[in-house]
Amino acid sequence: MRLLKTAYFSVNSSGNALRKTLKSAALLCLCLSFLLVFSCYKRPVSLAPSSPPHNVIFLIGDGMGPVHVEAARLYTGEPLSFENLPYQGRVKTYSANNSVTDSAAAGTALATGVKVNNSVIGMKIPGEQQELLNLSEWAKSQGKSTGLVTSAHMTDATPAAFGAHEPKRTNYAQIACDYLQQSRPNVLFGGGGNFSEFVDPTRAGYSVVRNRAELNAFHPTTPDFFVSGAFGDGSDGMPMNMRGRKNTRSCRIFRN
Repeated sequence: MRLLKTAYFSVNSSGNALRKTLKSAALLCLCLSFLLVFSCYKRPVSLAPSSPPHNVIFLIGDGMGPVHVEAARLYTGEPLSFENLPYQGRVKTYSANNSVTDSAAAGTALATGVKVNNSVIGMKIPGEQQELLNLSEWAKSQGKSTGLVTSAHMTDATPAAFGAHEPKRTNYAQIACDYLQQSRPNVLFGGGGNFSEFVDPTRAGYSVVRNRAELNAFHPTTPDFFVSGAFGDGSDGMPMNMRGRKNTRSCRIFRN
């Protein structure tokens, strides 16, 4: 109110006094604006890790999309843990020939960044049909150890996208051979169906574990070890856990 009064009385005194008063008022307003901006400004917090990560784990909720996450959030009444991660991204996984994708095309999109037709595993189809470099193979080329762990059968389309190259997702025998002879993950854990009947991992230099006791007894002797765990022989993947909720897959075998 003091500024308004000064300006009002200056009009009746002289034009020069009015201009001087308005200049002062403008300068004051400018200063106040800067103070307001800087008082609201927060220095960005550096999210860079103090040291490079030692392990990178790519978790996939097979068939899970934004609506499933939203439904889970509404059910729990709070954001899910991964929704609070500092870095987030989105990947469109519809296939090259269908807006409704399948696990093969969606897995290939996640593993290679390239869209392919439904049912295709890690190959440029449509296109020249060449093999597409996936994340596991890239990590191997950088001297890293890799692994594929799934609750489905080991040659299921989603894990296959990270370790195989086939024109059809049902080429289970060829996918198994791609694992052992081409991409060669250091760790292969999953359901034994559509895998164990086709290949013998020991002939490819892998140690084999078949149950919890053998897994706990396994102790690698070198950093560059290879181990295959084909648990159960059903085509639906890991054996069902009948102790808890009915017909839910069990990961108890991986726990100490």
